[in-house]
Amino acid sequence: MSYNFFLRKLVHLLYGSSLAILSYLNEDLRLLSIVITSILLLLYLAYTFTKLRWRSVEKYLQLLSRERIDIKAICYACGIIFSLLLFEGEIMLSSILILSFSDSLTAIFGKWLLNSEHKSISGSIIHFASDFIILINFFPIHLTLITSLVAATLDYVTDKFENLIIPIFIGAFLTFVTG
Repeated sequence: MSYNFFLRKLVHLLYGSSLAILSYLNEDLRLLSIVITSILLLLYLAYTFTKLRWRSVEKYLQLLSRERIDIKAICYACGIIFSLLLFEGEIMLSSILILSFSDSLTAIFGKWLLNSEHKSISGSIIHFASDFIILINFFPIHLTLITSLVAATLDYVTDKFENLIIPIFIGAFLTFVTG
């Protein structure tokens, strides 16, 4: 496992969880979290466009399809922004913590234990366990089990866009079932 990979996942984990916890504890920091994440996203997009020397959007999309642009980082920022905008309280906190912790832990353990770049059942079990530990603090056991299973399944079946899909879907699901 490379140092850069581990460092990136650590930043992923700390950034998202810090924003979620601060936004949960202090509503005034929620807007600041949205602004900071949006600025970072725009800076990343501007950097990649500059790297292309503003050739064209078509060239940008070609690089995106060849995975030279980190779509997961873009989806991660969007997942945080949408969760902060769409959800309140424990649901907002849970959706971002699942994004930050579960995704990072699954990737780290997948590379460390399995020495694999691909998703696996073992990774899904780690995702499920992490989701469960997060959710049990806020929701009843039956809802925690179902939501953890849904999140782990979504992670297993989605490829590049799980950092956007999982927090939005889990937040919407929890909003729907908790009324």
